[in-house]
Amino acid sequence: MALATNEADPVFNLKSRVADIEFEVAAEKSAEELGMNLAMLRESVDDGLLTTISSVADLMIIDRKVLQNYCGEGVLEDLIKVVSCPVLVLPENRKVDSLIMLHDGSLSSVQSVKQFISIFNTELRTLPVSVLVSDPESNQAIEAEKVFIDYIKLFFKDIGIQLMYDDPIECLIRLIENTTDHPMVIAGEIGGNRLLNCNAKNRVVTDSAPTFIFKNHH
Repeated sequence: MALATNEADPVFNLKSRVADIEFEVAAEKSAEELGMNLAMLRESVDDGLLTTISSVADLMIIDRKVLQNYCGEGVLEDLIKVVSCPVLVLPENRKVDSLIMLHDGSLSSVQSVKQFISIFNTELRTLPVSVLVSDPESNQAIEAEKVFIDYIKLFFKDIGIQLMYDDPIECLIRLIENTTDHPMVIAGEIGGNRLLNCNAKNRVVTDSAPTFIFKNHH
């Protein structure tokens, strides 16, 4: 974490340092209560160091609003490309009362759900789940989709299946815009990378719904 300094204003400098220390203490206390280890970085982090650090992390959490205050729109996509661990992008509204799983037929969309189950609080499994599935084009794809749905049913009880008739991201955006709930999106690496193209339309997702994106450590 970088400390704000202003040599011309020692009072401001002191207040800033106190605020930073208070934040660090509060963060360490929260981490301890959750049984987690917290390392506060006080120096700048380049791509190489970020890749190395994230290789042993379980999750990287990105505050969408804070990131936009300091960087251009494309930084979210560039940042996540160098991260080795799963990523959770948080919008300003962090309330979650439903889940949306994007299954695009890829292995990464299956792995995203497995990672979600292993990382997040089991209470989230009681929420209603909307599963967006692609139109299978072969018998193998039909079987893979069936196995995926059966797997989800092992952990989630309130499940609704919706077939995607056109572009997966378009279907996801429409579902988010039309739902009255506060969904959390779970996407594989393929769907996640498309969401992070940072165009205004795609940002409907990461600006309005917490978004969990699978990342393969390798």
